Amino acid sequence: MVLNFNPILLIIPILAILMYGLGAELRYTHFTAFLRQPKALIFGLIAQLLFLPLVAFFLIFLFNIPNPYAMGILLLALSPGGSSSNAFTHLAGGNVALSVSLTAISGVVTVFTIPLILMLYMNSQELINLPIGNMLLQNIVIMLLPLILGMLTLHFKPKWAMRAATFVKSKGMFMLLFLALIFFFDNRKLIITHFTSIALVLFLLIVITTSLGLIIGNLLKLPSPDKKAIFVEIGMQNAAQAIALACSPIVFNNSEMAIPAIIYALIMNLFLLSYLAIVRYRAKSIA
Repeated sequence: MVLNFNPILLIIPILAILMYGLGAELRYTHFTAFLRQPKALIFGLIAQLLFLPLVAFFLIFLFNIPNPYAMGILLLALSPGGSSSNAFTHLAGGNVALSVSLTAISGVVTVFTIPLILMLYMNSQELINLPIGNMLLQNIVIMLLPLILGMLTLHFKPKWAMRAATFVKSKGMFMLLFLALIFFFDNRKLIITHFTSIALVLFLLIVITTSLGLIIGNLLKLPSPDKKAIFVEIGMQNAAQAIALACSPIVFNNSEMAIPAIIYALIMNLFLLSYLAIVRYRAKSIA
């Protein structure tokens, strides 16, 4: 069955809802958390904002991934965090405050860094049609403004904010999986054709980034909850944001560019669910 509507009509409002739910549990202390957890936050942000794009560049050129799939992988690497990472951190027994802080700060910063890094890549590939203004506008409208509205709700209506944050934590992962499945069925022929080569690159991206999270946690000698938060935050990308930018009519309007994020969402959730199973098994064995 071919869908007779543009799935972007679903993902943009859902992404805005997820960002609103994230904002609904944000306090100013999450943005000043550098004072309390400088090492974990600084190294976590460096890994998210710098190392992840470098890994993506390396894998794209190593496997000679053609456009628009290369652009899709890069978009994914440039979209760190997301409300689902907070939920996974909670389920794994990690430091949720650290996870939320990393998600919030990287979410604000990447509104502006995504266009800049994409511009560098596109210039290197002689692809010059980058709608920077539209990309900034969309990121501000569906990422930054809902985040601010959520924070305002927490300040003025804390009970409403608590309900919104609870809803997003409990339903966010299912909403993202639902979106990934919709896009999967809408683009299933292309996904099946390119699945093997793209899935391998995405799997390596997941393994490398999560390994980096483990290395950072061990080198900094962080407590176990902080290690879990860093592991999830560095390893888990915001597939919804990557899909929204790829498919948006005012940005790239290219469903093929969203295919890496769709495949990634499915692989990453299986990967993290396996991680949660290992964490819980170890907890039971210790108990």
